[in-house]
Amino acid sequence: GDAEIDALADASGKDLNVNLQAGLKAINIRQMFAQLNNFGQSTLTDKQVNGKMNAGINFSGSWDRKLNSLLNTIVSSSTLNIEQGELNDFKPLESLSRFVDINDLKRIKFSTLTSTLSIRNRTIFIPQTAIRNSALNIEFNGTHDFDNNIDYHIRLLISDLLAKKRKPDDEFGP
Repeated sequence: GDAEIDALADASGKDLNVNLQAGLKAINIRQMFAQLNNFGQSTLTDKQVNGKMNAGINFSGSWDRKLNSLLNTIVSSSTLNIEQGELNDFKPLESLSRFVDINDLKRIKFSTLTSTLSIRNRTIFIPQTAIRNSALNIEFNGTHDFDNNIDYHIRLLISDLLAKKRKPDDEFGP
């Protein structure tokens, strides 16, 4: 993929302050997660994601003189668009296996996902986002903080659940 980054780093004060704007095009998500050490978390890793990402990112944050990130200073907003996406073996979705075949949940493919993420106060905010996919159409939103506390909300249409569980129609109709 391609990345254009316009950044300013200022170390004239006590800390290193960084501001940047970035435009990312056709970035391989799996490689990005792996190269960025899964962003220091273990809930969603490079082994579970795939696809090509386009993004616009605004970021600011600070580091101390020993280059330790000052997590309270991180503020970001990002518009994301993921094409040809996959979510593989994502454990939080396994509880849906009562409604959808577990094999359908092991490898969820979607053509496009668009969302706007923001970070402030050590928390990633995910607005209402829809994933139209191969297993089950899902809408979700939530938060994921830097201490790995997760508050995800998932919404499903009951008609989609019932359609997935319904046995094939026989000669007399549904």
